[in-house]
Parts: sequence; structure tokens; C-alpha cells
Amino acid sequence: MEQEPVLQIFITACFYFSALPCFPKVINQIPLAALAALLVITGYRLASPHEFMSVYREGKDQFIVFVSTIFGVLATDLLKGFLNLGNLGVRIVIHFIREAPSLD
Repeated sequence: MEQEPVLQIFITACFYFSALPCFPKVINQIPLAALAALLVITGYRLASPHEFMSVYREGKDQFIVFVSTIFGVLATDLLKGFLNLGNLGVRIVIHFIREAPSLD
């Protein structure tokens, strides 16, 4: 599977976010079951054991941010969990960076 270029993903995301306020009536006609199915599929892919191992191989700091964000989203709603535990994750990463021994 080829990876999409970062610019293409960014442009697509900008298009989606700019289209949301322009078409509220059309978006409200999408069945909630279809949106729920998309969320379930996305959550399944995010929570696969392969993904956990991949993030763990990147480092403990990345793994802590990843797991804390997932648990925060599950414990609260999506926005609160992402913002609160994403903030916690950033603080943990900054703590690890400050405590890292110098290479001098």
C-alpha cells in the first residue's frame, strides 16, 4: 500500500473542514448509522495490536501519549478526551525531553 503524500492529505483535510459549514443540511441527511459504522471501523484500525506495537517501537513517550489519548477519548467524549489527554501527552513528552541526558 502506497503512502499518500503529506500535502495531499493536508489539502483533503482542509477541503473537508471547509465544506462542513457550507453544507449543514446535506450533512444532516447522512444516516447516523453510517457515521457510526465509519467510527467503528476507524476505531478498530486504531486499536489493532499491530498499531500499538508500532507506536511502542517509536518510543515510550509516543506510546504514553497514544494510550493516554485513547483512554481519555473512551472515558469522556471525543473532543474533551483529545484535548485534555493530548495536553497531558505533550506535557509528558516535554518532561522526557527535559530529563534526557545531554549528548555532550
